[in-house]
Amino acid sequence: MIDEQQFAASVERERRRRRRDALLLWALASLLFVKPAHALLGLIGLPVDVRWPLAWVAAPLATALVYAAVVGVSGMASGLVLNILHPGRGGKAAPPGYSHAEALAAAGRMTEAEAAFEALHAERGDRVDVLHAEIAWQLKPGGSVERAKTLLQRLRKAAGATRADELYATQRLIDLYLGPLRDPDRAMSELRRIIQQFPGTRDAEGAQTALATLREQAGREVPVAPDASRSTDPTPPSSSQP
Repeated sequence: MIDEQQFAASVERERRRRRRDALLLWALASLLFVKPAHALLGLIGLPVDVRWPLAWVAAPLATALVYAAVVGVSGMASGLVLNILHPGRGGKAAPPGYSHAEALAAAGRMTEAEAAFEALHAERGDRVDVLHAEIAWQLKPGGSVERAKTLLQRLRKAAGATRADELYATQRLIDLYLGPLRDPDRAMSELRRIIQQFPGTRDAEGAQTALATLREQAGREVPVAPDASRSTDPTPPSSSQP
């Protein structure tokens, strides 16, 4: 069996590293904003002894605002493109029957909810928003792990799926294979997929670390078959007499 605690520890180490890198990047970007902030404060007539303290306060805030603006504009742009390429799939308007399916799931009537969601998929195709909604319910207590696995695989193939959707689906599949499905071989396959599909990213680096951990554990748990050509058995093989 895979040591899930050791694997979780390696994943947590990778998350801490990513948070540390993000904090370092934020601090460096803030330093770059200090001098421009000082100059801007000078334009409004503040004295020099006041400008520098305010600049050191304003620079980190400006960095955070710029980051939020970039993320917001990027999200709106991707949503606009998605609506143009796939009308009706990228928007937030829920299809008819969506609320009913969610109400069934919220009431714990998962069999009926699954049928209602599947009817939506059959009628309008695999919409990304509907897939995400049902996946969230299936991953909760009382949901079907096998159904969640199938939906995650379908999410990656959906017409409106983005790279973020693909990454989310793959990461959740890894969680299922290492958790309730107990299929480390499939988990390693999905980790390799992240490495291949998202090269040069932190997610790929984390997948590489997790894959190495799983391989090491698998190497300790699977005995190596003895080499017949190097057998130390003193008993010679029997031979048939003519």
